[in-house]
Amino acid sequence: MKRALARTHLSAESVIRDAASLIDDVVTDIRNRGFTREQAFTQAATELGIPLRRAKKLAYGEIHKIAADEYRTIQRRFARHLDAEAKHLTSRMEAVKQRRQNLDAIKNGPTGLELDATENRRPSP
Repeated sequence: MKRALARTHLSAESVIRDAASLIDDVVTDIRNRGFTREQAFTQAATELGIPLRRAKKLAYGEIHKIAADEYRTIQRRFARHLDAEAKHLTSRMEAVKQRRQNLDAIKNGPTGLELDATENRRPSP
């Protein structure tokens, strides 16, 4: 690993911090979809190709060594996660835009309904 790190000018500590940060980012993305922390860790570990215990220990700063191959695997799988997340968010954004356009069409277009503002008023005492 030291040879691989020397080529990239990363210290072992910075690699571990980066791996922990990537795990935390995946967990956060999954939690934002409504999953519990435990569920998010389980899914993140699966997505990143590492055991659940390893993911948790890395995220909580309890790991002090990481193999270069494991780090590269986490990076590659994180890139895949980002691609999937971008696709999900793009799809969500398009759905929100469509909903907004539908709302504008109803608000601005003929609906066949005539709303009378006086119908919903309370009678004066």
